[in-house]
Amino acid sequence: MIPARLRHELRYDRSVTRPLLPGAVLLVALTLTRVSAAETLVMVSPAPELDAAVRASLAPWRVTIIVVDLAAGTPAELALSQGAGYVVWSDQGELVLWDARAATGERRGIPAPLDDATAAALALSIKSWMRLGPPPVPDAPVPDGPVTELVAETPAPATGRERVDGAPAPPAVSPPRLRLEAGSGARANAAASGRTALRLAVAAAGRVGPVDVVAGVELGPSHPGGDLMTNGELATLAVTAHARWPFALAPAVTAGPAIGAVLVHTTYRGLDQIARPFAATGFMPGLDVAGVVEWRRGPLVVGAEVGATAIPWGQSLKDRNIRLDTRAHIEPHGLARVGVILW
Repeated sequence: MIPARLRHELRYDRSVTRPLLPGAVLLVALTLTRVSAAETLVMVSPAPELDAAVRASLAPWRVTIIVVDLAAGTPAELALSQGAGYVVWSDQGELVLWDARAATGERRGIPAPLDDATAAALALSIKSWMRLGPPPVPDAPVPDGPVTELVAETPAPATGRERVDGAPAPPAVSPPRLRLEAGSGARANAAASGRTALRLAVAAAGRVGPVDVVAGVELGPSHPGGDLMTNGELATLAVTAHARWPFALAPAVTAGPAIGAVLVHTTYRGLDQIARPFAATGFMPGLDVAGVVEWRRGPLVVGAEVGATAIPWGQSLKDRNIRLDTRAHIEPHGLARVGVILW
């Protein structure tokens, strides 16, 4: 029996890690797949009541039903790997229905508690969504006399911990589509000063195919900077844009690279040699690469990031007779963050 905690919770397969395929390639592959006479439905970790109700509801249509448990990836890959037209799974108290041919999904509420009656109603909803049409006409009776009957062996339904020989690992479904993040960490050699500065960051992340697209702002307190002629305080504020490619590392854990661009605004303030205040500002673009590890529990995402920002050009900050030149440099950084899934 599938543990209760798996009935409404998506799991990732610990044993297999596969790179994600671009969505367009998956759709073309699904279109070219040979259409079989009987439809195939894949259910990910269904409750026993729902499993039995769906099998009873779809029996007249001879739908092949495959049950899988542990998974990692996308619903399109799951449908492709199992040769299925439909995928059903539960996500945060809702039943998600994926039509592989149309590449569209719908959601249905899961009644609580789920008993035989509510499971039957939910199974009827799945049958209507599949648009199967009238059930097939029963086979004609076998004529009298000796006949040769070819019987195709029908494999037993998967228990959820089995895998069809030669088939890829069943992919996971329903990655977070939109979330907000906040974090803190440190950045070394900020503004080429040789000092390590505290950093605070906020960001929004949206799912686009297999990639998380992230836009955010990073800032922190000022720190001493200058040269032999002047002394002041340096402060930086960075606007960031990244693309992350997460893949399953363990149950509820993902890891992957991130690459992006930053636009850094630097402010240099202080007093000159005759105690007059000065303030010089400037913008400088940079490139950022990092490794990201995340753990998800319901709507909560906890992550850590380690990387480096390359500022490929030097910068000159001027105000009247005050000038501070910074050279091209690299800023290692680390960040811990917490995110909340909105959708």
